[in-house]
Amino acid sequence: MIGRFQGFRLSCGPSIAASAIFLASMPAYAEEAAYSLNIPAQDLDRALRTLARATHMQITFDAALLSGKRTQALKGSYTPRTALGLLLKDTGLVGQTGSSGLIIIRPAPAHVPAALSAPAAGRARAAQPSNNVPHLSPAADDAQTSNIADIIVTAQKRAERLQDVPISVSAFNAQQLQTQQINTTSDLAQMTPSLTMSEQSNVVLPFIRGVGSTAIIPGEVGSISTYIDGVFMPSPFGASYELANIESVQVLKGPQGTLFGRNTAGGAIILNTDQPGFTWKGKLSAQYGNYDSRKVGAYVNGPVSDRVAISLLGSYEKDDGYLHDIIHNERTGELERTMARGSILFRATDNLTLTINADYAKNDDNSGISQQPRNGYQGKTAITPNPTGFYDVALNTEASARIKQYGGSLHIDWDAGPVRVVSITAKRKNRYAVRDYDTDVTPIKYQTISFDEYSDNFSQELQIISNGDGAFKWVVGGFYSNQDAGWNDLSFNGAIFRTNTNAKALAVFADGTYTLGDFKFTGGIRYNIDRLTYTGSLNGVLRADDFKKKYTSATPRAVLSYHPSRDVLAYASYSKGFKSGTFSQTAFSRTPIDPERINAYELGLKLQPVPWLTANAAVYLYDIKGLVVQSQDPVTNLQVLQNAASARTKGFEFEATIRPIPRLDINAGVSYLDAKYRDFDKAQAFVPRAAGLPPLTPDGTGNMSVSVNASGNRVVRSPKWTFNVGASWTIDLPSGGSVVPSAHLFHTSAFFFDAINRLKQDAYTLVNAQIEWRLPGDRFTIAAYGKNLGGTKYLDSFGASTFTDRAVPGSPRTYGVRVGYKF
Repeated sequence: MIGRFQGFRLSCGPSIAASAIFLASMPAYAEEAAYSLNIPAQDLDRALRTLARATHMQITFDAALLSGKRTQALKGSYTPRTALGLLLKDTGLVGQTGSSGLIIIRPAPAHVPAALSAPAAGRARAAQPSNNVPHLSPAADDAQTSNIADIIVTAQKRAERLQDVPISVSAFNAQQLQTQQINTTSDLAQMTPSLTMSEQSNVVLPFIRGVGSTAIIPGEVGSISTYIDGVFMPSPFGASYELANIESVQVLKGPQGTLFGRNTAGGAIILNTDQPGFTWKGKLSAQYGNYDSRKVGAYVNGPVSDRVAISLLGSYEKDDGYLHDIIHNERTGELERTMARGSILFRATDNLTLTINADYAKNDDNSGISQQPRNGYQGKTAITPNPTGFYDVALNTEASARIKQYGGSLHIDWDAGPVRVVSITAKRKNRYAVRDYDTDVTPIKYQTISFDEYSDNFSQELQIISNGDGAFKWVVGGFYSNQDAGWNDLSFNGAIFRTNTNAKALAVFADGTYTLGDFKFTGGIRYNIDRLTYTGSLNGVLRADDFKKKYTSATPRAVLSYHPSRDVLAYASYSKGFKSGTFSQTAFSRTPIDPERINAYELGLKLQPVPWLTANAAVYLYDIKGLVVQSQDPVTNLQVLQNAASARTKGFEFEATIRPIPRLDINAGVSYLDAKYRDFDKAQAFVPRAAGLPPLTPDGTGNMSVSVNASGNRVVRSPKWTFNVGASWTIDLPSGGSVVPSAHLFHTSAFFFDAINRLKQDAYTLVNAQIEWRLPGDRFTIAAYGKNLGGTKYLDSFGASTFTDRAVPGSPRTYGVRVGYKF
């Protein structure tokens, strides 16, 4: 798997660190255009960088392997593979190409005389090179071997092998996501140890190692941040991103405050899209499944000229929902989603690349607000409707929920020789419109809410990254953002709220790694300044007039790593996380909630004892102060925020990738998490009014709001154990083509949705499977798929109010067929 990078990317170090050059994707065996090249005789590593910039090839190499090697001059018109072969001639090295398109520079096997090793039989044929230079070979991760490919990540703002990075990272490429049916970011928890993803009122709530936020109030952006192509996604509503034309996903665990900044106290999710390249490729797909689910998509990527390339993506999805409204006796919770994305890459010079990205998404989905009363409700009698089925709801209104999000960004990437300069400028807009939301979720009409929520964000980041193979590598930079978030109108029972919180954030950061023999010392720090301004009115009367608050913080990290060989990495790290405080927008209080601060300690080990196995493990301890939790006003039923005084989480994770035989890939992960509130003596909670023996339920009298000492209770959405295992096997057919069966199992132990540990989700297991037939030529595919094949009943969210306990059930068994074509 490889990461996506704008322009030139380089990361290298003496003897042990892989050096990587990345640009737009190029299929390993596609027909290639010729490029006019003028590469003087020079050191081999510099020549490879020049070739990568000029042709947008993806190359990775060990710096020590190239030390002292020089190339002949290369001038004229060549295909990229021909040029690479000539540069490697008489060096004793070969370029091996993996199924992902990444070219790995390695020593030539004894039976390969020079330059590039020959391709495996049966592969698609490359453009014929001139000067009798052999073709590139499939790399060690190719179908004919049991070797596992290097995974390249950007957790430290530069391209590095996953096994060289002293951070706990789960990383996946597009093929893994597709075979394991990870279609949106909400599905990532099924493949990522210590990550949980749930949704509440169409707001995605990620938790990593017990750190996250249950808040769904405008301006509260959570503790786990999402980045798409380097751009911070500031709004949690609509944050279940479709993983279409995604090249890679990285889940960074633990505070990322030094390099990624505010609101990454628990970690970060990095999505890298397939950027424009200079070889035409594309795909078409269509699928149909139960619940009348249908989806179509199209994607194209290629050059407009020798210096301009584009990529375009569009998709449409619709289903009729899986919930049953017993009041109207009809299906509800329907989904309709439209998404478009486009990019233009300008290669202004061999050293300067500009990329413009734009995207638009519209999501109509009321399933997140079509909640069901559980265990009775206030006013329930023998004759009132009572939803008893797991997917039944009993709503007195038919609500609508529409999310629109759109934006654009400009990426500038300049290789200035000793340093690389990267600028990322972005503008994002999010809109969330809800009408007739039955917030009491009962068949009795107590309360409905309608609102228009918004989030507008501008951000600018500048990075200066060292080039070269010296012992000291560093990155410095700055970040600025300006966000407005609030409600244009929030109306319920005759009251109308209008609010806005403006948050300006400014930060500078520096991070460096020094290599001394087999040891590396990494240190970094980020200084943040956050300024908040809050205004709000109720029924046209100003209640909060420019209430202001300023926060400052310093978030350092320190890492000591021991890397005696390419196959062994051990590390110990300390990092500090910070999440800015915010105003609770319906409280009209001058006093915002406090920031969330985390001190994190981690020990990790990354191994590749044999070419067909990687095994990574980490143990960690977090001390958390000011943990933000959401509570609910018992009168208005609106959300308010509060701080838990402190919490502690500790645990361990283990992930393994295995290729026991060629073309059989197995991934597995397990995590143990002990996450508890240490000091939380005034937790707001809802408990049943009716007296009786446990387990107490609301029955016909509803709940009452109480203040409870939750110290010692488990942190919400934090199961003790999770486990996942997935496998895919490519089986060649005698008549040509192949069949690819794949399956994935995810298990979680029980966890709680509230701080007093009353609302419980029992342990459950999900099983997904797919079988895909790839016709001869590997262009047409036909697949049958199924998710939650066991029909497991589980909850996406579970909360409480004065009216009832309320829940949103998770997706039932779904299945269907999909056809695709790629070129």
